[in-house]
This record gives sequence, C-alpha cells and structure tokens, in this order.
Amino acid sequence: MTGTIIVLSGLAIYLFFKFSVIQEYIVLKTCKARIGFIELHKTSKKVNEFKKFVRAMSLVSVADVHYSKDQIISDCIDGKDVINTSNILIVAKKANIDFSYEEADKATIMGINLKNEIANAKDPTQRLREIKLKVSSFNY
Repeated sequence: MTGTIIVLSGLAIYLFFKFSVIQEYIVLKTCKARIGFIELHKTSKKVNEFKKFVRAMSLVSVADVHYSKDQIISDCIDGKDVINTSNILIVAKKANIDFSYEEADKATIMGINLKNEIANAKDPTQRLREIKLKVSSFNY
C-alpha cells in the first residue's frame, strides 16, 4: 500500500512538471519563439528560474529583438536579470536607439532598472541615451 502511494505521488509530481513545460511551450509558440518542445524540456532542467526564461523568450520574440535563446539560457544560469536585459533591448528598439546585447547586459550588471529610470524621467528617450553613454564607459 505504501509503495503504491509513493509511486502515485512520484507520478503526480512528474505529470505536474510535464504539464508545466507543455503550458510554457504553448505560451512560447503563441509568441512565435523559436524553440522546440524537447529543447524547452531540457532547458527547464538546466535553468533555475524557468519562468523568467520563458518570460524573456516571449518578450523578445513578440518585440522581434535580438537576444538569442542561448544568451538567455546562459544569463539565466549565471543568475542575471534576463527580464531587465530584455526590457532594455525592447525599449531601446522602440526609441530607435541602437543598444547591443552587450550594452544591455552591462546595464543589467550595473543595476540599472530601466522601468524605474524611464518612469521617473521627464524625457525617456534622452534618459535612455544617457544610460547608453554611462554603459559605454563602464568596464567589467
């Protein structure tokens, strides 16, 4: 009896995680992200904060911003704020300011929270240019 309960508990946990990956896969496919189910399943085992990975992938896919899934996976594994990096790239694209992945990554490492910076700025585009200059002079 106890063995049956343990097996059923293990099966329930397994199915929960399988369905979680399926849900995330559906979200990413809706956003036209370029990732297959098996690759997503493998990524879910590599990345600690899988939901942040999925959110970043969906953000950059919808906005058509260049932040590759390999970079997102690497940044997630390194514990970087992939959502902030994604937001920087998206806002820069909308403002027609050339912001590379490296610059967005530096801004994230510097602790620049773009949402706060833009929300508190009188001229958001000018503030973004100032952040770009600040980031350009930063060496890590």
